[in-house]
Amino acid sequence: MHALPENNSQLPNILRRVHSAVKQVVFEGDLDHNQEPTFSRLTKSEELNRLVSPELFSAASSLWRSFCRTDSINTAKPWFAGLVIAMHLTLRSGFNFSVGVDRQLWQCTPPNARLTLEGPEALLAFDKAPLCEQIEYLSSIALSPDSVEHGLRRLHGAWIAGDSSTFAKELVARRNQFPVVFGLLIDDRNRQWLSQLLHILRSGISTLFVMGALHFEGESSIHKLMRQHGHDLLHQ
Repeated sequence: MHALPENNSQLPNILRRVHSAVKQVVFEGDLDHNQEPTFSRLTKSEELNRLVSPELFSAASSLWRSFCRTDSINTAKPWFAGLVIAMHLTLRSGFNFSVGVDRQLWQCTPPNARLTLEGPEALLAFDKAPLCEQIEYLSSIALSPDSVEHGLRRLHGAWIAGDSSTFAKELVARRNQFPVVFGLLIDDRNRQWLSQLLHILRSGISTLFVMGALHFEGESSIHKLMRQHGHDLLHQ
């Protein structure tokens, strides 16, 4: 869980024990890097209000302004507008990225014990999606803002209960709705990470791998890919 409720953010005891026992921790990316990606904006000849319906632009603009954004949504690519709005809705619902599982573990891991698998290019998964899928992503958030909080609470409940089936269903639903984005965001990244993960395991250094829950679901999940190479991971 990249974001947890501010009033219920304690990590499970088993996770704390494992963290204290390992020599190094692997994260998806550098959590101290939070700059806007250079590829998040439209070209000078493009504007968001010309790419989406008036209804969608009005709803997205209203949410954007309500979060006191001083920059213009009209220069944002549809996927980036959706992502920014979703992140603000997450905060508004009482969840916070600063107390997410990965952020808490990042903060209590010495810098020389942190390993990262990638840079900010992970967001290229959104950028490479066809325009229609980017617009559908923005629409799913801007036209149904309450769904963000409902989804967070459902997934958080599943995480607390250790219910992996809910995450498996979530991945199937997201793949069906956004096939290109989630193919790139989950399956392709898992495969791209594999050589690094195998290299780390061959080092013999005890390691905790910290990735989003959806990376452990589906046919291209991290633990299935690792099992194909003779390694079993404890998935918590």
